[in-house]
Amino acid sequence: MIPHILLTGAGFSYNWGGYLASEAFEYLLGVTENDEDLRKVLWADQNRGFEATLARLRKEFEENYTPQVEQDLRNMTTAVRRMFGDMWLAFSQSKFDEAFEDPRLGVIRFLTRFDAIFTLNQDTLLEAHYLPVVTDTDFAKNTYQGPRNVGAYRPGLVPAMDTLTFGSLAARIPLFRASDDFSPTRNLQPYYKLHGSIDIKDGRDMMLILGGNKEADIGKHPLLESYHAQFEWWLNMPMARLMVIGYSFADAHINRVIFNAIEKRGLKLFLVGPDGAKTIDSNPALPLNPRQQVKDAIVGASRRSIRNTLSGRDMVELMKIERFFHDGRMAITRIPAL
Repeated sequence: MIPHILLTGAGFSYNWGGYLASEAFEYLLGVTENDEDLRKVLWADQNRGFEATLARLRKEFEENYTPQVEQDLRNMTTAVRRMFGDMWLAFSQSKFDEAFEDPRLGVIRFLTRFDAIFTLNQDTLLEAHYLPVVTDTDFAKNTYQGPRNVGAYRPGLVPAMDTLTFGSLAARIPLFRASDDFSPTRNLQPYYKLHGSIDIKDGRDMMLILGGNKEADIGKHPLLESYHAQFEWWLNMPMARLMVIGYSFADAHINRVIFNAIEKRGLKLFLVGPDGAKTIDSNPALPLNPRQQVKDAIVGASRRSIRNTLSGRDMVELMKIERFFHDGRMAITRIPAL
């Protein structure tokens, strides 16, 4: 069996209204209207994004503590949580997929084609629209797969018997916590959130990895360490193929795993995003600047909306994505001689 793995970033959720980093900055301006001090900090980091603001506030809190810095950090953290909460509320009221007669079409059909799904997102889009509804009949359509999955789940989590309340509507997000067992379950497609999630409780806080010291912060959470170990294990499987949707390659610790798997194990990549193959171009601004071997691993790319493509309204692009699952081989029909 050839492993097919999916990694999603903010650009994936963007198809259903999720915020990109630049839009997050604008959202945070709106919910900090009466906090002049925090707004100054946000504007100072506008070009670097809201995570840079969090990283700077955390560093100042640890190294140059003042009551104002503590207040700014608390207000910023609260505003970010509210942003994810509003996204959760919006996702719960939005349409994720459509009913299609053609078995090749649909977002759920597409997601079931992967052996494992990893995400850098902390929103709950798939928790609302994929995990609760996908069944064995959806997975059964993928005749090329090996052992048949019967559903999808989030490894290592159990209900926390608690909720997160936010917003004027007092919306409540059901919360989870890390269990004592992180091991995968047979015949269930694993969904790993590499940077935590708005709905994972860690003591009194949420397990959210944000800011500029992500690798060190991940090391504080055994659950997330196990997720990253799984990410590395899957990418280093023989003949593994990774599709990346909506990730800008801005996290050095994620890039390191991908690039090492390419150079040592021959991992193949398919990139989906507005910049297509240029997403991973030789850009000095990207952590771990990719070498030619990494570029040679790209077996395809798409610049078009993945949601529109999977609906069948862009069949040309859908056929391109189909080749990823058929390992790049083209079917040839031979016409016998008369």
